[in-house]
Amino acid sequence: MERFHGFSLSERFVRDIAKTSNRSIAAASVSEDFGLNERLLADWGMRQVKGGADFDKESVSKLIDDPPAKRSAKARIDYARLHMPCLAALTEHYMKTPNNVFAGVKIAANLILEPKTAVLLLDLHDLGAVIQVYCGSTSVDQDVADALAAAGMKVNAHSSNTPEEDRAEALKTLDSLKPELLLDDGAGISRLLHMECKNLIEGLVGISEETTCGVAALREMESEGALLVPAVAVNDMKIKTLFDNAHGTGETVVAALIELTGESACGKNAAVAGYGPVGFGIAKRLRALGSSVVISEVNPIAALQALHDGFSVAPLLEACHDADWIISASGVSRTITAQALACAKDGAVIASAGGALNEIAHEQAVAESSAEFDESDRDRCRLKIAGKTLTVLSRGHGINYTSGGGNPIEIMDLSFAGQMESLAYIIKNRGALPKKVMRLPDEISEGIARIKLESMSVQIDGKPRGASWRETRFHTLGG
Repeated sequence: MERFHGFSLSERFVRDIAKTSNRSIAAASVSEDFGLNERLLADWGMRQVKGGADFDKESVSKLIDDPPAKRSAKARIDYARLHMPCLAALTEHYMKTPNNVFAGVKIAANLILEPKTAVLLLDLHDLGAVIQVYCGSTSVDQDVADALAAAGMKVNAHSSNTPEEDRAEALKTLDSLKPELLLDDGAGISRLLHMECKNLIEGLVGISEETTCGVAALREMESEGALLVPAVAVNDMKIKTLFDNAHGTGETVVAALIELTGESACGKNAAVAGYGPVGFGIAKRLRALGSSVVISEVNPIAALQALHDGFSVAPLLEACHDADWIISASGVSRTITAQALACAKDGAVIASAGGALNEIAHEQAVAESSAEFDESDRDRCRLKIAGKTLTVLSRGHGINYTSGGGNPIEIMDLSFAGQMESLAYIIKNRGALPKKVMRLPDEISEGIARIKLESMSVQIDGKPRGASWRETRFHTLGG
């Protein structure tokens, strides 16, 4: 831990919470005895209170001494469940509902296997769904996979699998289950089924897709007439985009950067490629910790938004020249191009925050030039290119879910509640939905938000009765 001695108090706090508890910092209350900077608290969405805080020195000290991340798989799953009130409330609701919509429904799940996803899968299993789980080897917590298997779930995943074995496991999941629903992350098994298992289309009722890159892939399929079943874009639900993307991914990517580099963010030049909710969340927090941030964008509206939010905007090749940290936050393959890697300065750190394949084009750089890629240290790979040595974190995969602990528990509770509601929506409307990518009504997101607020003992006003359309500045009712 010697390498963290030069960190600010704020960075130590952020890192400790992310590393030891995997709790959400955003929306949390923090005891005044930490002495944290109030501006930093505001930028991270924290509230400083005198007593009864979510985090105080004593509780954080206990987490450091006994981090949940070091406990058994069952203990970690149980710990996650304690902080997921939305899933618990929805599970109880459907358990008590006559003709439970999940009973007997066959669901093929492609999710990162870790404690939080385990809670969602176990809840669906308890509701009577027949589930088979697939996960690529780079995203498997093997102890969690074993715990799910011990609970009676069929798990086709192993952390030691080769890419060929991963593919075989994914096909086995689809062929053996013949699913009615796909619970997908990155549209991996959705695309596989459409390309190689079209005999299963007839029995497939719909897809629930969680991620930015997955929804983009499904929309591309729809535009080409290749999407053959209804798909719900959970990623587009307000309860997902506004929290998971902007807060969850934003804070965990920055915490993982600090952890993996062992360097302070203060004084760093950072280039963030992509200014959607994820890019916004990362840029905002890097700036809060003292980094100078430049945004690169292809969307003129997003670029203009970044300027209005106080960031510099420049083309990626220009931004890379002086950047110490270069982060892809686009969810688009080859965002950090081989040319951008060649332009980066010696010693630069390259990271991805997304779930798209090859957001960092290091493989292309090796194939098309004399670049060399050394992944003997899987967390901190070395890329030698154009006479320089760069560090590519987590072999180019999303750093928050590979080397980090994934997005915070409370944040994923909101997203997974959205997943559960999307599955229920597809089942309830079986056969009546168009073969398109669709958003769920905002009322569903509002319902999940109300559950969350109630769990935090936060009260809000009811909606006022709106004025009649006939009541204007020219004519008042009764006048």
